[in-house]
Amino acid sequence: EPVAMIAANALGQIRTGAASGVATRYMARGDAKTAGVIGSGYQARTQLAALCAVRPIQHCWVYSRTPERREEFAREMANELGIEVLAVNSAEAAVRDASVVSVITNAQDPVVDGAAFAPGSHINAAGSNSRSRRELDETTVSRSSRVVVDDLPQAMIESGDLIWAAEHGVFQWDQACELGEVVTGKVEGRPNTKAITLFESQGIGTEDVAAGMYVYRRAV
Repeated sequence: EPVAMIAANALGQIRTGAASGVATRYMARGDAKTAGVIGSGYQARTQLAALCAVRPIQHCWVYSRTPERREEFAREMANELGIEVLAVNSAEAAVRDASVVSVITNAQDPVVDGAAFAPGSHINAAGSNSRSRRELDETTVSRSSRVVVDDLPQAMIESGDLIWAAEHGVFQWDQACELGEVVTGKVEGRPNTKAITLFESQGIGTEDVAAGMYVYRRAV
C-alpha cells in the first residue's frame, strides 16, 4: 500500500543529476579533473554537483545561450562546490578540454559540434526526451565507442539523439546497452582510455521510486 506522497520537484532534479553521476562513476576516466556543462538551468546544477561527487573535478566550463545566466551559474556553482567554474562563449569551448561533459538543455537541434569532444571524454546527455528533440549530432554518436541508456525500449521511443543517428545509418540499437548492465559488470563502461563514452539519460520511474524511498526511510 502507499506509504508516502512526495512532491518530486527538487527530488526529480537531484535524481536526474544522480543518474549522470552513476554513469560517470562507471564510464569516465578515473583521473578526470575537468568538466564541461552545456545548459545553465536548475537541472544543470545537480549535473555538475554529481560529477564533482564521483570525480576530483577542479575546473569546469559552462555554456548556455544567455550570457547572464551562464555567468550567474558559474559564480554560484563555484561558490557552492569550491571549484573553478568559467562561463565561455561557445559550446565547443565548454567541451574541448573537458574530461566529463553534461549536456542538459531544451534544444530542438544539436547544440555542439561532435568533432569538439576530446578523445577519452565521457558525455552525459540528459536533456532530450522526445524523438523530435536532439542535443547531440550524429558525429557525437558515431564517435562514441560505448553508448549506454537507462532503459533500451524507452530510449528507442524517447532518445532523439539516438533515434536520429539510427535513422541516418550511423548507429544501430544493438550497439547500446543499459546502465544496469554497466553497474553490475556485465558490460565494461569504458573500453579504453582514449574511447569516447556516451550516456543517454531519459529518466525512468524506478529512479524516482528509489530516491523517494531513500527520503521516506530517512524521514521515519
